[in-house]
Amino acid sequence: MAQGPERQYTDRLLRALRLLPFSEWDKIGAGPWQPPGLPDIIGCVHRVYVAVEVKEASRKTEPRGGLTEKQQAKLARLRSAGAVVVLVYTSNDPTTAATEIATAVRRAALETLNGGEEQT
Repeated sequence: MAQGPERQYTDRLLRALRLLPFSEWDKIGAGPWQPPGLPDIIGCVHRVYVAVEVKEASRKTEPRGGLTEKQQAKLARLRSAGAVVVLVYTSNDPTTAATEIATAVRRAALETLNGGEEQT
Protein backbone atom coordinates (compact mmCIF):
# COMPACT_ATOMS: atom_id res chain seq x y z
CA MET A 1 0.00 0.00 0.00
CA ALA A 2 1.35 3.43 -0.94
CA GLN A 3 2.08 5.88 1.82
CA GLY A 4 0.97 9.50 1.59
CA PRO A 5 3.35 12.42 2.07
CA GLU A 6 2.33 12.95 5.70
CA ARG A 7 3.02 9.30 6.60
CA GLN A 8 6.36 9.29 4.75
CA TYR A 9 7.40 12.49 6.46
CA THR A 10 6.34 11.16 9.88
CA ASP A 11 8.55 8.10 9.35
CA ARG A 12 11.55 10.28 8.38
CA LEU A 13 10.96 12.61 11.34
CA LEU A 14 10.72 9.64 13.69
CA ARG A 15 14.10 8.34 12.46
CA ALA A 16 15.64 11.79 13.08
CA LEU A 17 14.09 12.06 16.55
CA ARG A 18 15.40 8.64 17.53
CA LEU A 19 18.93 9.98 17.02
CA LEU A 20 18.46 12.48 19.86
CA PRO A 21 20.34 11.38 22.98
CA PHE A 22 18.44 10.47 26.15
CA SER A 23 15.15 10.11 24.30
CA GLU A 24 12.49 7.56 23.43
CA TRP A 25 9.98 8.00 20.59
CA ASP A 26 6.99 6.11 19.22
CA LYS A 27 4.55 6.60 16.38
CA ILE A 28 0.90 6.39 17.34
CA GLY A 29 -1.11 4.34 14.85
CA ALA A 30 -4.52 5.70 14.00
CA GLY A 31 -7.46 3.37 14.02
CA PRO A 32 -10.96 2.81 15.30
CA TRP A 33 -9.59 1.54 18.62
CA GLN A 34 -7.65 4.75 19.32
CA PRO A 35 -9.21 7.78 21.03
CA PRO A 36 -9.56 10.68 18.59
CA GLY A 37 -7.05 13.53 18.63
CA LEU A 38 -3.91 11.63 19.65
CA PRO A 39 -0.67 13.11 18.28
CA ASP A 40 1.24 11.31 15.53
CA ILE A 41 4.42 10.92 17.57
CA ILE A 42 4.98 10.84 21.31
CA GLY A 43 8.28 10.91 23.07
CA CYS A 44 10.21 11.62 26.20
CA VAL A 45 13.45 13.61 26.25
CA HIS A 46 15.29 14.20 29.51
CA ARG A 47 12.08 13.47 31.45
CA VAL A 48 10.00 15.86 29.33
CA TYR A 49 6.92 14.45 27.55
CA VAL A 50 6.67 15.54 23.93
CA ALA A 51 3.69 15.34 21.56
CA VAL A 52 4.28 15.90 17.85
CA GLU A 53 1.50 16.34 15.31
CA VAL A 54 2.48 16.20 11.63
CA LYS A 55 0.41 17.90 8.94
CA GLU A 56 0.88 18.24 5.20
CA ALA A 57 2.34 21.61 4.25
CA SER A 58 -0.75 22.47 2.19
CA ARG A 59 -2.86 22.45 5.38
CA LYS A 60 -0.85 25.23 7.05
CA THR A 61 -3.25 27.95 5.88
CA GLU A 62 -6.39 26.07 6.96
CA PRO A 63 -8.24 27.03 10.14
CA ARG A 64 -6.38 25.75 13.23
CA GLY A 65 -3.38 24.96 11.00
CA GLY A 66 -5.10 21.85 9.68
CA LEU A 67 -5.83 20.38 13.11
CA THR A 68 -9.23 18.88 13.77
CA GLU A 69 -11.13 20.22 16.76
CA LYS A 70 -10.41 16.98 18.65
CA GLN A 71 -6.67 17.22 17.86
CA GLN A 72 -6.58 20.84 18.94
CA ALA A 73 -8.37 20.02 22.21
CA LYS A 74 -6.13 17.02 22.97
CA LEU A 75 -2.93 18.97 22.26
CA ALA A 76 -4.18 21.84 24.46
CA ARG A 77 -4.82 19.40 27.33
CA LEU A 78 -1.37 17.87 26.90
CA ARG A 79 0.22 21.33 26.88
CA SER A 80 -1.64 22.37 30.03
CA ALA A 81 -0.42 19.16 31.71
CA GLY A 82 3.18 20.18 31.02
CA ALA A 83 3.94 18.47 27.71
CA VAL A 84 5.92 20.13 24.96
CA VAL A 85 3.51 20.15 22.01
CA VAL A 86 4.86 20.69 18.50
CA LEU A 87 2.99 21.03 15.20
CA VAL A 88 5.29 20.18 12.29
CA TYR A 89 4.51 20.61 8.59
CA THR A 90 5.91 18.36 5.88
CA SER A 91 7.68 21.32 4.27
CA ASN A 92 10.15 21.35 7.22
CA ASP A 93 13.32 19.30 6.89
CA PRO A 94 12.93 16.35 9.31
CA THR A 95 16.44 16.75 10.76
CA THR A 96 15.91 20.47 11.31
CA ALA A 97 12.50 19.78 12.86
CA ALA A 98 14.08 17.24 15.26
CA THR A 99 16.68 19.83 16.29
CA GLU A 100 13.96 22.44 16.86
CA ILE A 101 11.98 19.95 18.97
CA ALA A 102 15.11 19.26 21.07
CA THR A 103 15.55 23.02 21.55
CA ALA A 104 11.90 23.36 22.67
CA VAL A 105 12.44 20.54 25.17
CA ARG A 106 15.58 22.21 26.59
CA ARG A 107 13.69 25.49 26.90
CA ALA A 108 10.80 23.76 28.72
CA ALA A 109 13.20 21.96 31.05
CA LEU A 110 14.97 25.22 31.91
CA GLU A 111 11.64 26.93 32.59
CA THR A 112 10.70 24.11 34.95
CA LEU A 113 14.03 24.30 36.77
CA ASN A 114 13.71 28.06 37.10
CA GLY A 115 10.21 27.99 38.55
CA GLY A 116 8.36 28.71 35.32
CA GLU A 117 10.51 31.62 34.18
CA GLU A 118 12.83 31.21 31.23
CA GLN A 119 16.34 32.50 31.93
CA THR A 120 18.36 34.02 29.11
